[in-house]
Amino acid sequence: MKKTIMMLSGLLIAFAAIAAEVSQDAALLNGYMRYLLCMQVQQQADLVAQNAKDGDSKQVADYAASWFSGRMEGVRKDLVDKFGDDAQSKFVSFMKDYDAAEKNNDKNYLTQLCSGAGMSAAMQDYKVFKQTYLESNLRDDLGMVSTLLSELQTWADLRCRTNGVPELDFWINRHSSAVKNEVVIRPDQIAVIKKVKKPSIIDPLESAEAGVTAMEEQEDEPDSPMDMFSDMRSKRRDRALEEAQAGMQQIAQERQAAEQEYAAKKTAAAQAEADNLKNHADKIAASEKDAIDQQANSWSTRLKSIVGATVGAATGAFTGGLGATAGQMAVNAVFGGGYHAPANPNPSSYSGSGTTSSTQGQQ
Repeated sequence: MKKTIMMLSGLLIAFAAIAAEVSQDAALLNGYMRYLLCMQVQQQADLVAQNAKDGDSKQVADYAASWFSGRMEGVRKDLVDKFGDDAQSKFVSFMKDYDAAEKNNDKNYLTQLCSGAGMSAAMQDYKVFKQTYLESNLRDDLGMVSTLLSELQTWADLRCRTNGVPELDFWINRHSSAVKNEVVIRPDQIAVIKKVKKPSIIDPLESAEAGVTAMEEQEDEPDSPMDMFSDMRSKRRDRALEEAQAGMQQIAQERQAAEQEYAAKKTAAAQAEADNLKNHADKIAASEKDAIDQQANSWSTRLKSIVGATVGAATGAFTGGLGATAGQMAVNAVFGGGYHAPANPNPSSYSGSGTTSSTQGQQ
């Protein structure tokens, strides 16, 4: 009986260890799949930028790069929250295993991934697995990025054929309730200017030299007329300096109040202009709603196909280089601060240092 209990305890411990490993792999897989999706979004946005008119290409490319960086920061934060200081090393290890398994079409590893992701274990291959993962586990993300690409494409097309379309930031953020410009009205910027009589500016030296009566200034009888004169002159000089300093301080306060009032007016004008641009963007987008929705559906289908076709074993049509470097690029993107391809594409070398040269995807 005791032996049986010990065996059951051992099995429970083993099952717990396996469950913990599966849970860890699920979190690491989620990070990698989010990277794959976002990487393709940035590359497709770059293609949209290439077809935009002069002056608009940079807006699209810069927005896509900033968006990608922000999304990767989110992936990194989630991994660090779960694994702490071991996040990068665990992600590197996972990418090594995943790349090798996908390269060899390891069905046992695929079954393990499916189990950890809460999916059917009867996946045909890694392409189907990734497409299914996007549809089931990243449905909201897929919908969001598909709409984003549709918005970017619609904006670029409208700017080519329509006058008066606002800049990209106003277009993308037209649904946001936040302020659409960089100037924010703060309570301390709203100046309340009181009418205060300006003091006369007194020359302290001249005032000190002016004659005064002994009865007006004298508090204690000095020892001699010279002492009396010196004492009164000193007091008069001190009073004149105090009055001059008070006058300068009041002038400075009035100037500050005037500057705050001016800043508040400029802020209000900028806000009004931003609201007008937002309303104008809303009107244009309303007339393009059907086109935006249709393009979003199209982008969703395309992204699932593209991500599914992105492999780690061979040249991928949308990876911008050898697919064998996909794991290294993922590590660099999540932990190295950008989307990078290794300078020396060696599938067995995963550093996550972020020091490699960047590459752009090609379709």
